Amino acid sequence: MMNVATVNAEPPSIGTIERVSRTTGTVESQDTVIVYAKASGDITSVNVKAGDMVQAGQILAELDTQQLQTYRNSLATAETNLNHARENLTRMSMLYATGDISDQEYSNYQNSVATAEIQYEQARSNLERQQG
Repeated sequence: MMNVATVNAEPPSIGTIERVSRTTGTVESQDTVIVYAKASGDITSVNVKAGDMVQAGQILAELDTQQLQTYRNSLATAETNLNHARENLTRMSMLYATGDISDQEYSNYQNSVATAEIQYEQARSNLERQQG
């Protein structure tokens, strides 16, 4: 003899079927984006939180631009010093040509211009690096 299972049919009804699964894991983003500022400075405010959706061009944080202004001022000072050193060298060139100053003195004025040029280029480079 054969075992036969008995099935009872129910009349159809409307309802909700729910299935719940619980798992443990790690969620990782598909893409990673590195965000960096074009200028350096201290962050004064952050306008988004980790995980927020952002749009292109949206301001994420604000920087204190005082440091950038300091670099601009350094460049302006270096430019003034360079112009002053060049003017002195031009005046001293006339005196040197007539023998009124020594080779050593004239060399000092040439070195002053060279030093001022290096300081100017360094200040310009620092500002450009800060501006991105």
